[in-house]
Amino acid sequence: MTIGDVVPRRQCRRQAIHCSQATGVSPASVSCPTLTVLSWLAGTPSAGSEISGPEVGAEAVLSVAQAMVANPKVLGPGVSRSDLDQLFADDHVHAALVIDDGRLITVIQRTDLEDSLPDAGPCSLGTLTGRVVAPDAPRAAVHARMRKEQRRRLAVIDESGRLLGLLCLKKSGTGFCSDADVRSRELERDRGSDSRETR
Repeated sequence: MTIGDVVPRRQCRRQAIHCSQATGVSPASVSCPTLTVLSWLAGTPSAGSEISGPEVGAEAVLSVAQAMVANPKVLGPGVSRSDLDQLFADDHVHAALVIDDGRLITVIQRTDLEDSLPDAGPCSLGTLTGRVVAPDAPRAAVHARMRKEQRRRLAVIDESGRLLGLLCLKKSGTGFCSDADVRSRELERDRGSDSRETR
C-alpha cells in the first residue's frame, strides 16, 4: 500500500461497526473516516502521479516502517476520559492510539480533548483521517510533509487496519524517535520517580 492507495469505504464502514461493537456506540453515530492513506500528502507528487516504491534496479528508498516505533503505548476501547487526561499529562505524548483486537479504532490528539464534552467516548473523540500512514510510504517524503505541517505523530497501519507502529517526529524535526529513544526516556522518568520517592 502506497501513498496513493485509498482504503475502500466498505472497510471504513467495517471500522465504524467494529468500533460500535467494542464500545456499544451506535454505528450511525460513529464518524466514518474515509481513510485516504496519507491524503494530506497527496500534494507532494506532481499532478496525476503517485509516490510509490523504487523500480527494480533503482536505489533503495527508505520506508516509514524502517523509522517507526514498533511497540507504542496503546489503549483499549474501554478507555475512560480520566485515562486520556492522565496520558496527555505527559508532554511527550502527542497521540493516544485506541485499538481493539490489534486493529486501530481511532487516534486521539490533545486538541480533541480540549474541544470535546467530558463524557464523550473515544470513538467520537478522535479520527483516523490524516493520522495514519502506510508502512511502505517513502520516509523522506513523509518526513518533509510532517515538518511542513508540524505534525508530530502518525500511526502506521496495514491494509486491514492493524496497527504496526507509530511514526514519531522528534521535537527538533531532524528525524524520528526510535524504540531505543523511547526506552531511554522511560528509564529516565522511572529514575526521576524513584528519586522523588526517596526524598
